[in-house]
This record gives sequence, C-alpha cells and structure tokens, in this order.
Amino acid sequence: MDWTDLHIFLNTVRAGSYSEASRRLSMTRTTVGRHIQRLEQQMGQALFEKTEDGHRPTATGAIVLEAARRIEMIVDEAHDKITRHGGGLSGMVRLASSSEIEVEFLAIFAAFKAENPKVMVELRGDRDSIASLSDRKSDLAICICRHRPGHLDGILVGNVSTALYRSASHFVDVPDTGNPQEATLHLRFPWVIPGMRIVGLADRWDSSDIAPDQRGIEVNSWSALTAAVKEGLGAAYLWTFIAERDPGLVRLPGQNVGTQAQLWILHRSDVPPDHSTTALMHFMAVHLRPLVEAAI
Repeated sequence: MDWTDLHIFLNTVRAGSYSEASRRLSMTRTTVGRHIQRLEQQMGQALFEKTEDGHRPTATGAIVLEAARRIEMIVDEAHDKITRHGGGLSGMVRLASSSEIEVEFLAIFAAFKAENPKVMVELRGDRDSIASLSDRKSDLAICICRHRPGHLDGILVGNVSTALYRSASHFVDVPDTGNPQEATLHLRFPWVIPGMRIVGLADRWDSSDIAPDQRGIEVNSWSALTAAVKEGLGAAYLWTFIAERDPGLVRLPGQNVGTQAQLWILHRSDVPPDHSTTALMHFMAVHLRPLVEAAI
C-alpha cells in the first residue's frame, strides 16, 4: 500500500466527503477519488459503503483506517523530532461550539496559534455543535450537554451551570423578597429571552411564565444575549464560567442557579483525530478547566 493513498483515504474519512477532503488536501476531487480507487483495487474490496448517514468505511475500510492512523502516528512522531518544536504541526481543524460561544475563547485560540502557526483553525458558529460533529461538518466541538452522546468521544472539562445576571452599569430593579426559595421567574423585572438557537439556555424557557411587559428583547445568539444584558435591556440566565469573568455583568444574589450541564470537547469516536486536532483538543481542555473550576 502506498502511503499517499492511505493518507488521502484517512483524510477523506475525517473530512466526511471527497469534496471537503479535496479542499483540505489542495487537490481536485477527481484526484482524491483516483487514489482511493487505487487503494480499493489493491484491497480487492470497497472501502466505503452508503448508509442513511452518508458514506461510511466498510469493515475492510475500518481495518485500513486503523493501519493508516498508526502509520500517520509514526510519521508525525518522526516529523516532530526533526522540527523539535510545536511549529511542526500543520493542517486544518474545524471547530464547532454550542450556542456560538466560541467568541469567548478567542484568546485561547490565539495562544494555540502562537505555538502552532501552521495550523488553520476554522470556527463554525453552528446552532448544534453535536449535530455538526455527527454530520462531519466539524472535527472538534465544544459541547454543553447533559450527557455525552455514545457515538462521540473526547475530554470532559467539567460541570457548568447558569445563574441570573444583570448589567453592571445599567441597573435592573430586582426586589429583594427575603425569600430565596421564591421562583425567580415571578419577580417583576425585564428579561432578555434566549431564542431557540441558543442551545442549553432556551430549553428552560416557557413563554407563559413571563408577562408581556417583562419581555425586554429576544435574541438568537450568545453574543447578542450578553450584549443585551450589559446594555440594560433586561436580566438573563448566563453560563457562569463565562459571565463571572465579564466586568460588564453582575450576578444577582439568591439561589438562582438555572440549567446544569457538562462542558465537553468532543470528536467522533469512529474517526481518529489527527495530530493537530488532538493537540488543539488538549490545549483547550488545559485552558478551559481553570475557568470552569473558578465559576463553581
């Protein structure tokens, strides 16, 4: 087997399609197909089969995939020893995130890029990062979920929760009832309401719980949600591991903990991540874990 054929097959599995693989590898779709066809002729069997979820490796394809991954690890290790520094990493990593919160981690991406300038990180603002990963539109996903899906694997960063926040400069009048057990939704103040695109936050809302005169504004992205709160348009439940670091936000007192979930950095369990993807996954986990622990 030729390593070039194996390398192209491995990257096609990771990319999820010939078209995306050709973009990553800077070659035509026809060239990608020709290399995989040659590999299939050598194996005497098909390497891909069509399923309801798209084209997936056959049983033979899975064996070839594992062999290609092992060879790649040896090649990567040799390359790292030759270069002797992190700059030896290269390629592209597509990253999706829940609720478009990737904007909060740009400093982490900048630090990773400083150490690995040849790695291109493509940020995807998808509504559902798990669906993006399952559909092979991304290689990694920052996911806020209650349970890790069985077909995904990765690193658990920690437990996260939401709390009620208001603007630090624009006061939202919240009466102190002296009863911490009183349902927060029944307090009389304007709300910034998260739309359905904000996964993990919107699922706790029932429009019948909020009076019409309490609805300040409804938004459909994380950045718009935090900006609206900081501008004094109302209060909202926000992820504490992000909001606690923002000087423009003030956490309201009392027992107002909302949604509780887990923060994961995930990849498909049936698609082995490449060296750059693995490096970014661990780099993010190391830098995100202190933020999550500090907000508990």
